[in-house]
Amino acid sequence: MEYFLLGILIFISIGSFNYAQETTPLEVSKNQCDGSCIQFLKSLLDNVGAMQKLWKVCDISKLTNIQSRLDKIEDQMVTQEENSASFSKAIEETKQKLLEQSKLIDKKKHSFLKPFQKIGSKYYYIEKQQKTNWFGAVHRCSEFGGHLISLDSQSELDAIIPHLDAKRFYWIDVNNLSEKGVYRSLTTGVRSTFLNWKRNEPNNARGKENCVHLQDSNFVMNDHICGDLFYFICESFNE
Repeated sequence: MEYFLLGILIFISIGSFNYAQETTPLEVSKNQCDGSCIQFLKSLLDNVGAMQKLWKVCDISKLTNIQSRLDKIEDQMVTQEENSASFSKAIEETKQKLLEQSKLIDKKKHSFLKPFQKIGSKYYYIEKQQKTNWFGAVHRCSEFGGHLISLDSQSELDAIIPHLDAKRFYWIDVNNLSEKGVYRSLTTGVRSTFLNWKRNEPNNARGKENCVHLQDSNFVMNDHICGDLFYFICESFNE
């Protein structure tokens, strides 16, 4: 038994020696490189993997940043579109209001502007509904685009008389407001060339009668207090 075990040990020793002798330096180098080369390659692959992960992180960060900017631009565009829509709506509403105001003004103008009628060689407007004082008559005729009638002759007055009411008084533009006793035409600013006074007129009763109107069936002239309310006759500037 002892010899058998000794023989086995000798056989193993000889086999190991022969293997050592038969192994070349290159093979030894290869055997030694197996572990270190694998370790190196593993480390290299790990580094490559880490770099790929880093690149992915960088790419994701860049993409996230770009997407964030795009989102902001989109929000700004949406806000701008909303503001533009609101601005357009405001403009449209303003235009509509201006149009309504224009229509209202036109309506009021038509309600105030009175048509002049041709009588003889001139155009006149005879107020038949609303009384006013002399100053109000001046203003109303101006609104109508004319002036208080400035009579030049008896023939002009005769042409108008058929259109007047004998029971009414009518203001004309003659007055002596600028100089007592001197009756001027407000339209021309000079002494009236035609004055057809009622008998015993002008008398400047109570020292307050400074404006002239037509009265009676033959529509003679009378001086009167400017503040009293009468009808009036307007004359157009355009003949």
